[in-house]
Amino acid sequence: MKIGAYTQPGKRVVVVAVVLFGFVVGFATTQQSSPWAPAYPGSVAGDARGSHGYRSFYLTRDPQSAVVEFYRRHRGASPTTGTADNSFFQYSSSTFEVSADDGVHIYENTGRSDGAKIVLRKLEDFLYDTHGVFDRAEYNRIVTRFGDMALRYPLSDQRDGAGLPVPVDHVILQRYEQRYDAFMGDEPEDDESVEARFNALIAQGRFQDAAALMQSHSGDVVGVYQRENSREVVDLWISCLEEMERHAYPVVIQIGHRR
Repeated sequence: MKIGAYTQPGKRVVVVAVVLFGFVVGFATTQQSSPWAPAYPGSVAGDARGSHGYRSFYLTRDPQSAVVEFYRRHRGASPTTGTADNSFFQYSSSTFEVSADDGVHIYENTGRSDGAKIVLRKLEDFLYDTHGVFDRAEYNRIVTRFGDMALRYPLSDQRDGAGLPVPVDHVILQRYEQRYDAFMGDEPEDDESVEARFNALIAQGRFQDAAALMQSHSGDVVGVYQRENSREVVDLWISCLEEMERHAYPVVIQIGHRR
């Protein structure tokens, strides 16, 4: 009886401790998931990879001045002077050093996206391969127009190998790479294989067939080279950049979470 009387309260203590722990964890989770401010109307979720769990990212095409005005009405005067492309509204009253997690940070989303970088490198290669189809002056105009597209894009439903959502600019790039592959067609037969077939035909005395094989292979190789370095390919990659531009969001809203 004494053992039973001793163990039973102990169990009750454990149960109470577990319940209390669950309450604390639940409370902390609620606090972590509660942002300081609402999302800007009409904004879309942005890619927050590389950030910890106390921030939410949103993107908008609206002018930054409109976004700043929205949060000014919500919070009041900004505690920071801010610039034309960078503003911060502090919400936390913490006495510790203020960070971006303590309020709403609004900034211009300049900087080239990874997808656009890849396309621009492809176009730069054309400067050396197209023999006048694409020149340095046109390339410089393209860089001026597309060189500072948004770093963050909305996330798509597509997942990468790690199971993470793929940003829209990479989805667009994949689609245009598929169009490029379709335009290029099948790769020509490799030279070693053609040479082996040619020698076999010669050994059989089929000289006309051997000549036709070499002529056909030569035409395939030239055709691929011409397509690969054609104006159609240049225009295809420019169209890719134009579509990326239509999906780029120039303003980022970073909202910190209560902790």
